[in-house]
Amino acid sequence: LRKMILMTKILSWNECTSVEVVGNKAYRLAVLKKAGYSVPDFKVIPPHHEVKLSSEIEEFAQKLISVRSGSLVSLPGLMTTFLNVSGAEVYEKIKLVQDSWSSPIMEEIKKELNVPTSLGTAVILQKMVPYSELLGAGVFSTIHPLSLE
Repeated sequence: LRKMILMTKILSWNECTSVEVVGNKAYRLAVLKKAGYSVPDFKVIPPHHEVKLSSEIEEFAQKLISVRSGSLVSLPGLMTTFLNVSGAEVYEKIKLVQDSWSSPIMEEIKKELNVPTSLGTAVILQKMVPYSELLGAGVFSTIHPLSLE
């Protein structure tokens, strides 16, 4: 199989209108932000996009950001994530997140869960919340008790 590599495309949060394009995490962040919740600004590099030098990425990464994966299929805690990334290392971190989709352990997990390798993973670049503004933090998952979603 030959994988198509596209030039870097960077989507702003308000362009994250399709879960198929940006993955579940970025899409849900966009939904919350559009609904008025206080979600730190973020940008998304869709799956299969090659990372090239970009003034948009460099400008966005001037302050501390997180670099995270965002697949169409939820694989919490299995992909590479970086927090508090300085501007100069952002490209290396983006590449490491993209490469983690094809790591040997992820290949086994995708096979076990019947997740097509061709889906790829988006990369989410999100502003970190300054400690002085932090009232609480964490990651949680929940399932609706009736719909199991």
